[in-house]
Amino acid sequence: MATAIEAPATAEGPVQHTLSTFPPEQVDQLASGIDPSRVKHTENGAAHLEQWDVRRRLNQVFGFGGWADDLTRLQMIRERDYPADQMGPVRTYVAYLATVRLTILRPDGTRLTWYEDVATGDATSTISPGEAHGDAVKSAVSGALKRAAINLGDQFGLSLYNGGSVLPVVVPNPQAHIEAVLRNWGNQDGLRRAYNEAKGAGVLARQGTIPDDVDEELGLAPGTEVVIGPWITERGQELDQDDSSSGESPGQQNQDGRDAGLQHQESGTGRNQEAPSEGDGQQSAFPPFEPIGYSSSGDYDSYPDPDPEHEAVIKVQELAQRSWDSVEGMQVTRQMAEQLGVLNVLVLGADLSDHKLGILLDTRLQELQRAEAGAA
Repeated sequence: MATAIEAPATAEGPVQHTLSTFPPEQVDQLASGIDPSRVKHTENGAAHLEQWDVRRRLNQVFGFGGWADDLTRLQMIRERDYPADQMGPVRTYVAYLATVRLTILRPDGTRLTWYEDVATGDATSTISPGEAHGDAVKSAVSGALKRAAINLGDQFGLSLYNGGSVLPVVVPNPQAHIEAVLRNWGNQDGLRRAYNEAKGAGVLARQGTIPDDVDEELGLAPGTEVVIGPWITERGQELDQDDSSSGESPGQQNQDGRDAGLQHQESGTGRNQEAPSEGDGQQSAFPPFEPIGYSSSGDYDSYPDPDPEHEAVIKVQELAQRSWDSVEGMQVTRQMAEQLGVLNVLVLGADLSDHKLGILLDTRLQELQRAEAGAA
């Protein structure tokens, strides 16, 4: 279990360490994405950093003498000698559990914070028991150090737990995810990976901008703002339709409840629609909420089969769009949401935050009722 200590108590009480505890130049390094060339892969494809690379990066970020690691526990948990048999010659198998504490120091040598974590390591040797024990200990200690260092963020492999992603997760950069999507624009598997990376980084509801140097062949307008989750989902549907021989109608995307992102610009139901001028008339450009853009399970692989809850929110959204400036219409919309059991479902608000659908509908209804009372 990772542990971070508290700073000495002040008049206001103990101070918890945060990123701001570190000098700005260290924060900039810790918050940046990892260099892909540092990432290695095991035989089964799992992404990881090598122990020597972690030590090198600790020196680069915190300086020589700016950190220390201590082996606080080492326990042999298994030892067994095997005789020569069909599996091989005489050999020794051992396994160890190690706990390592990583301490970050201030320039004066005092302790700033520390993290502690555990790992196991095992080894088999046909040469000598000593070799087996040595290799197992090194493996356990190396793993424990790397696990402790992960608490320092993306530079030490935290993002790799997000499906092997090298994009930062501590201080996410939505634009980096936009670029990842564009690199996989015609690749369904790559698009799914980009979606899952964005989901793990918590940026599905964040906006990004199509870069100015976007490939013209993609047919995307530079400078266009898109909401990452719905935008990826819509593109995934397009690729599915291209590969499908089912002959879906052009309106199928709207029916399955996953129209979002760039499509909003065309339909007038998205965030990118320009606000109407004062003389435009009576209806708002769009209701300031929409479904999250993926199933409640958050599983991109499940599209284009939305769950019933998602479809219910779509129905409420469509009615709200037609009724957004009508007291009677919004009352009917709320009744529908209540009948469908989605008043407590989280939807994406205009502020790109999650809100309960019922609260948004009630707030709008109260606004209309107050305006009506004022006009009277």
